[in-house]
Amino acid sequence: MAHKRIGGWLIPGRLYAQVKIANQLWYFSRRDNSGAKQVSLFFVGWYERMGPAKLFTVNILWLSLQVGLVI
Repeated sequence: MAHKRIGGWLIPGRLYAQVKIANQLWYFSRRDNSGAKQVSLFFVGWYERMGPAKLFTVNILWLSLQVGLVI
């Protein structure tokens, strides 16, 4: 999936924001190790990744709005 990103650090090292526009609908890989991917028409949530930042996201069709906070 190709996408364009607009945004960056608003407050360096503390607050990050970006808008992404994709050429396909957003999809997520399932966590049950089945290898299946799930297409999302609308999603509100966050990504849990290792590290100090938490990334909140809203996906609507081809558009993704993301805000990252370093806690």
